[in-house]
Amino acid sequence: MRLLLICLSMSFVLAACNNQTKEYSETGEKKENAKISAAGDAYNVMAEESTVDWIGKKIGKEHEGNINISTGVFYVDGQKITGGEFVLDMNSIVNNDLSDDVMNAKLIGHLKSEVFFEVITYPTAKFELIGASPITDEDDNTHKVEGNLTIKDVTKSISFPASIHMDGGSLTATADIVFNRADWNIRYGSESHFPDLVADQIISNSIELELSIMAKK
Repeated sequence: MRLLLICLSMSFVLAACNNQTKEYSETGEKKENAKISAAGDAYNVMAEESTVDWIGKKIGKEHEGNINISTGVFYVDGQKITGGEFVLDMNSIVNNDLSDDVMNAKLIGHLKSEVFFEVITYPTAKFELIGASPITDEDDNTHKVEGNLTIKDVTKSISFPASIHMDGGSLTATADIVFNRADWNIRYGSESHFPDLVADQIISNSIELELSIMAKK
């Protein structure tokens, strides 16, 4: 009976975690022939006015923090977004929810280690924007953005809705991206690759990024 209650409890927790995780963004193989267009005006990302927040989860826990944008640019021809490129400084990753300095440092050290982002070898991640098609949806997104995302030594295509607005010489963009880290060979604690893990060792494959970007000509 006790075992049954434990199993039911764990099933409830797993279901709750899954319900709180947003749907994955569309991903696929790298778009080999895709090229970044530099047609039009360059809108350079204002790093200090832009944020990239991250969320990672495991059973009964959630951590969040942010990563700095090193450099970034949108190319805009009239009202059409023709391309862009954005580089994340993986060494800048921080956690914002752990107040204990020791636990905070332990988590960040783990994320920077070879089992996760391996920042000594791969200090940056990159997104190459190769297309942005106008859309309208219930979340007030204005574009479907497509491009190639490179993390560590893996590049895959990814697309997601975004809200992008231009006003004079300024451009603002917000988007939520959810990707399966295992697709980028970040498999530590992944149940899909290590099925013998006990429940409290499982780390969700899902990583959520919330972007808020300011760029100017």
